[in-house]
Order: sequence, then structure tokens, then C-alpha cells
Amino acid sequence: MVPEIQHDMGVSLVEAQKSVGSFLFSLEPLEQIHLHSNTKFELEPNGDIHYVYIFAALALFILLLACINFTNLSTASAAKRSREVGIRKVMGSLKKQLIFQFLTESVILTLLAMICAYILVYLLLPYFNHVSGKNISFSFFLDFNAISAILFLSIFVGVLAGIYPSFFLSSFNTIKVLKGSSSGGSGKNVLRNGLVVFQFFVSITLIIATIIVYQQLHYMQNKKLGYDKDQVLFLPDAYLLGSAQDAFREDLMRDGRVISASIARSVPGSVNMDGTEIYPKNENGNGTEIHSNIYHIDYDFLHTLNIPVVMGRNFSKEFPTDSSGVLINEAAVGQLGWSGLNPLGRSIVRSGQNEYKVVGVVADFHYASLKQKIAPLMMLLGKNYGGLIIKLKPGDIKSYTDDLKKKWNSYHPDGAFTYQFLDENFASLYAAEQSTGQIFTSFTVIAILIASLGLFGLAAFVTEQRTKEIGIRKVLGASITQLLILVTKDFLYLVGTAFILSIPFTWWAMNGWLQDFAYRIKINIWVFPLSGITAVLIALLTISFRALKASVANPVQSLKTL
Repeated sequence: MVPEIQHDMGVSLVEAQKSVGSFLFSLEPLEQIHLHSNTKFELEPNGDIHYVYIFAALALFILLLACINFTNLSTASAAKRSREVGIRKVMGSLKKQLIFQFLTESVILTLLAMICAYILVYLLLPYFNHVSGKNISFSFFLDFNAISAILFLSIFVGVLAGIYPSFFLSSFNTIKVLKGSSSGGSGKNVLRNGLVVFQFFVSITLIIATIIVYQQLHYMQNKKLGYDKDQVLFLPDAYLLGSAQDAFREDLMRDGRVISASIARSVPGSVNMDGTEIYPKNENGNGTEIHSNIYHIDYDFLHTLNIPVVMGRNFSKEFPTDSSGVLINEAAVGQLGWSGLNPLGRSIVRSGQNEYKVVGVVADFHYASLKQKIAPLMMLLGKNYGGLIIKLKPGDIKSYTDDLKKKWNSYHPDGAFTYQFLDENFASLYAAEQSTGQIFTSFTVIAILIASLGLFGLAAFVTEQRTKEIGIRKVLGASITQLLILVTKDFLYLVGTAFILSIPFTWWAMNGWLQDFAYRIKINIWVFPLSGITAVLIALLTISFRALKASVANPVQSLKTL
């Protein structure tokens, strides 16, 4: 039998099978572990395939926004190229030749964009590595396979973005465009408006999602955990001191800056901890077996972390029988079937072999991530080895850690001195959510920037097309405010439509994301109008420059020019 499994169960497989009957072991492909596994004692912190899907979808949406901008602006400015198309057709150009020309222009633009993208990747890669906790080298993007894939993607995007404008421009009626008649019907406006709605739908959705992600992260980091994590140091390698560990602890307690110190194998916030199957031993037979996590602690653990005992007592040196005693949390009481009963003095059997008497019940505390409900926990009086937890008075932590390092070196000069802050250890449980929030923010900024650039270009085109109308209205007495409303109202209508469409989708998507957390926020209604107002303000700022410029222009000059 594998020694680790026997250690986890506390007995040999043969002995355990006498009470359990059978065990099921399963294998997992090695390449699946990082993104698809979530078990204890992994080789390194795991990723999550769901985040890969989410960020891939966001990247795809950003790419679509850029394609939409190109399509919108190409079709909007079609009138400027209509004469060129008409002349080329008169000179004998075929429709397929015109399509090829416009597609080639589109592909060349995307290839130039690819070069710009490489420059941006080079500049922003350090930021990405910091946010994601990875260490990707720029040389990765210079690999032949990477360059080939990115080149293919660039050509594909160029064709995708340019295919509609190419067919649209090449379909102009030769006689009409040479006469100066506008080509195309209202259909192109419907498509253009639909694409603007989609752009702001994505942008508003990302704004709402970003706010909710940060709300959930703030909730988890500030929720009362049931123990005191502030001003607490943890020395995970204190077991290296061996038999001198108790003396080292006593030495630390003589320092006036130390409130309490405890030897324990695990601390709250630790991903890996012991666990086993337990069941209650009742008068009328054994109860249902449950899984429980295990802490190996000493007499001062609860005091050091300020964890309250709600029933019974803590371990005490006055009770020699505590070596076979156990402390359990309230979650264990419930799952063992003792709700409403007095669990003190009752027996718990571990792995079908070792029996422990309950001496106390501690209040539930969040010793793991808030993604999970508080699971049953049993605390056993540990042997003289483990990490060292130190509760400090408020003060100069840097000065204390310097002194602590000197003291450590006096006990163990050959061992590296490492320590963790318990609050930082707890915060690291949500590194993935922190990265998610930062990446969502980055995607949101990019999406808003792309949508705003497209809206700015479209506003410039529309105001140019309506210059004569604006000049006439101004001559007839229209105020600048009325002209601003005239130019902006259609765009704001599109943004409002995008906002209305984004509400049910974002509500559904973010509710689904929050289901991954056992302790989660409720989505506040105010998030939606706030995001809508933000989008409207962004749209107004984007449009207002062109609209104001057209509104204050000299109407005589406008009417003379056109």
C-alpha cells in the first residue's frame, strides 16, 4: 500500500477494509491536472479551464469589435470611393477584381496592425506576467509556429473585416455613382446601427462584469473569518528545529512584542491539510461516515488565533487523556448527526480504527477559501513538530522579523529562514479572482477604447454628411444645444438599446459565475444603471467634439462648401 495513503487513513488498507468494505482509486491524465483537477496536495496551484474559456471569449469579442469598426467606417465612407469604383468599372474592371482589391487593402491593414501588436506585446508583456503570475518570454512569440499562427489569424481577420465592405463597394451602380447619386439603401444604416449596438453591448457587459468581480473580491477579503489573521506570522519550516522547537517557542514568548505562539502543522488559508473519513460511534450503532479535515495543534493554537470555544473546553495539560481527545467545529457537529444533542464525551472513529473523545466544539471559522462551505474539521493534539504561529502586538514588524531571523540562525544556522503573514496567505487564496478582476478591467478599457474610436469615426462621418442640414437649421434659428441634441440623439438611442440588451445577459452570466462561490454577494440593482450612465457619458464625450464642431461652424461657410 502507498505510504501516503496509509498515513492519511491512519491504518493499513487491510484493517480499514474491515469497516469500510471497499475503496475506489482512479487515475487522471497528467496533462489534465493543471486545468481540470482540484484536489489536495497538487504539485503547484492549479489553473481553471473556465477562466481560459472566459478570457478566450473576451479576446474574440475584442477582435470582433475591431472588425466591426472597420466594417462600419468602410461602409460609412463608401460615398468617398463611389466615383473611384465607377471609373474603374468604366475602364473595364470586373466586380471580382474590385472585391480582390478591397480585400487586399483590408489584409494589408491587418498585417500592419499585426506589427503594431507585436510592439504592444513587447511593451505590455511585463504587466501581463505580473497580473497573471506567469513568466512568459517574448521569444515565445518569435517561434516559427507562433508567427505562422498569428500570420494566419491576421489574414483571416483581414478577410473577415473586409469581406462585407468589399462586396458592398463593388456593387455600386456605375451610372448612378458617376452622376453623383448616393448608392445603397437604408439597409446599410440598419447594419451599421446594429454593429454599433453590438459594440456597446460588449462594452457595457464588461463594465457590469468588472464591477461585480471586484465586489465579490472585496466581500471575500473583508468577510469576518472567525479567527484573527492580523499581525500573525507563520514559520512553515519550524519543524526543522526538531526537539529544539519547544525551546525556540519559549524563547520567543519572552519577547514583549509577542502575544502568543503556537506549534501547528497547518494554519487557516493553507491549501493542503490532512483529511480522513470519520463516523460517530453512537449507543445504537455507528452513524454515517463523513469526510473531515484535520488540524494537528498544540494547547495555544486557539488562543493565538482567537478562535472561540462554544461548547466544552480547549485542550489542557491538566487532562492527560487529551492525547486521545478531539476538538471539532460546528459543521462537524451537524454532519455527524449531533445537531440539538450534546456532543461532549461522544466518540468519533477515524478511518475505522482510531477512536477519539470530543472534549470541545469550536465556532465555525473559514480555514479554507470562501469558495467552499465550511467543512467538518477535527483538531488533534499534535506531536512536537510543525510550523510556528506567532501573534504580535501592533508595531514595527520589519524590526521584529530582523530580530526573529537572528534568533532563528542561532538555533538553526544551516536552515533558510522563511515566514508568511497570515493575512497575505489568506489573500493568496483569491489570486485567481484578483487576476480575473485586473484582466476584466484591461479588457473593459480596450473594448471601450475600440468602441469609442469607432463611434468617433462614425460621428465624424455623420456630421460631415449633415453639414448642410445643420447650416440650414442654424440659419433658421436653431440653438447650439438643439443642434447638439439633433446630432447625438440617434447615437444615444443606440447606446440605450445596447444597455437594455446587456442587462438580462449580464445578470445571467454573472449569476452563473457567482455560483462557484459558497459565500457570495447578491448582485445589486444599482450596478446596472451605473454602468449604463457610464456608457452614455463615454458616448457623449466621444461624439460631443464632432457634434460641437459642426454646431458652432459658420452656417454661411457650410452652405457655400456643400
